[in-house]
Amino acid sequence: MSIEDLNPPEKLPEKISEVEPIAEGRGRHVRTREELKNLVEIPLLATCEELYDKNIRTLSTSANKNDIGYEYNGISIDFDSLSEQNKEIGKQLGRVDFSDNINQLFIPIPVTEESTIEEIKTYAESLAHKFSKQPLTWSPTYTIEEMRQIYGIEPDDESFGPEAFEGQWYYNSDDKLFYSSEEHYNKIKNP
Repeated sequence: MSIEDLNPPEKLPEKISEVEPIAEGRGRHVRTREELKNLVEIPLLATCEELYDKNIRTLSTSANKNDIGYEYNGISIDFDSLSEQNKEIGKQLGRVDFSDNINQLFIPIPVTEESTIEEIKTYAESLAHKFSKQPLTWSPTYTIEEMRQIYGIEPDDESFGPEAFEGQWYYNSDDKLFYSSEEHYNKIKNP
């Protein structure tokens, strides 16, 4: 008997009809690539990871059993944060709508009762491959004064230094700016 016999691996779903929806995540600011695993359903995860690696901001995704026969399954991207080249590519793949106070590029992903995870994954990845890597423009940076103001503190209140915001933000002492995460800092500084 092996250890695998005691703890058999969890069987991954094979068809879209077996994929449970992930409700959390729509419009959430993703700070690390790792977060995507908790926000994106398995058929579109590799696609969203590739878009993230190319500094493309995904706003929402949907590919689960509730999407069968539904016309709004797919990927929404922050259109205004795309490079000009990626905007042109995006317009060929989907449509741009103004929703939630932002221009969103919606790329539909066809889903049927018989769609397999692998079919959806392969199709979605082929779309992501068309985009080019671009500079990260959608991740905010803040000065110490701006951070204080965001948290309702007087901008010149020096009793709240950079350490007051550690854990939620990454502070770089060289440029004296806060970043969403160290990962975003590295993506911005080393494109």
